[in-house]
Order: sequence, then C-alpha cells, then structure tokens
Amino acid sequence: MVLWLMLLSIPADNLCYLYPAMFLSEHNRHDEALTLWQKASQIDATDFDVIFNLASAHRQVGNNREAVKFYEKAVSISPQVIISLLLLQLSDRLREPNTNTVTLTSNK
Repeated sequence: MVLWLMLLSIPADNLCYLYPAMFLSEHNRHDEALTLWQKASQIDATDFDVIFNLASAHRQVGNNREAVKFYEKAVSISPQVIISLLLLQLSDRLREPNTNTVTLTSNK
C-alpha cells in the first residue's frame, strides 16, 4: 500500500515504475509487477526494457498470448537486442556440461 501511495505522488515517468516493478518481480510478486509494467508502458510504449519486461511479467502470471504479443513488440522495437540476448543464451548453453549440443573439436 505504501508503494502505491508513493507512486501516486511521483510524476509520470516510466522509470518511476521500472525499479519497483523489478523489485516486485524479484520477490515473486508478479501480479503487482505486471500492473507497474503496464503503467510504465502507457507512459512510453517504445521503451524496449519496459515492453520486454511487460512480456516477461505476462508470462510469469500465465498470460502467454499477451506475453507473445509484447515479446513481438519488443523485437520490433529493437531487433538487435533480441539477437544479442539469443546469442548470450546460446553461449551459456554451449558452456553447460552434458547438454545435447554439438561441440567442435580439433583433430591434432
């Protein structure tokens, strides 16, 4: 409740919602985080971080169709960031032992 009262007194800037939403997400309070991400997206619907996290929040609460919609919007906002994220995920998987990945070895 205190958080909501605090947010009501802050000017309309999506950063005012960004950090509290991240805090709520990290503490598995996904419904509350979703509400804040939605408010942030109303202020700036072109902010990649806001839209990507809005998609993630929808996924966390089980709104998969909405999640896909906002993930697609995030890709349209910044396709190069999505490609970078995918490459990072791939590189993490290649570092994991015992995964079903093909590794290249040199024949000496």
